Amino acid sequence: ATLKAVGLDSLALNWLGDSRYSLYAVAVTQVWFHTGQMVVIYVAGLQQIPAELYEAAEVDGASRWQQFKSVTWPMALPTTAVVVAYTTIQTFRAFDLIFAMTGGGPSYASEILVTQIYNTAFISQKFGYASAQSIVLVVLVLFITWLQRKTLRVNDGTK
Repeated sequence: ATLKAVGLDSLALNWLGDSRYSLYAVAVTQVWFHTGQMVVIYVAGLQQIPAELYEAAEVDGASRWQQFKSVTWPMALPTTAVVVAYTTIQTFRAFDLIFAMTGGGPSYASEILVTQIYNTAFISQKFGYASAQSIVLVVLVLFITWLQRKTLRVNDGTK
């Protein structure tokens, strides 16, 4: 009704009831839900970068882009690793949001692995199969975490 009132009739859809849009609607809600937390983490991470590094880069004649590329980004990489890891974990933990908003529907369109595990275990009563799905989930999360650490090259002091 609000979208129609402001002249956006083409956006006035049944976002959660249409299988084409339901997962996207849940994803946008998930992003909105965690954006504030991620901004706080990034602001804290950026505040930890010593001002002397920027001053030294400026004395050396570095442009704003060069300062970002050579100072801000490398110093914010550990913060980025935390944000990416947290976001990945929250993505796999989206059960509560999906269960509350759509229940996995319509026609299983917004179902993810975690909701599928729930349905397999507690609706279908196939606990062995749900356990196997859970192991696949753990292996998938471990692989994604390993891939993120390799991609972001987080230096935690070990080799």
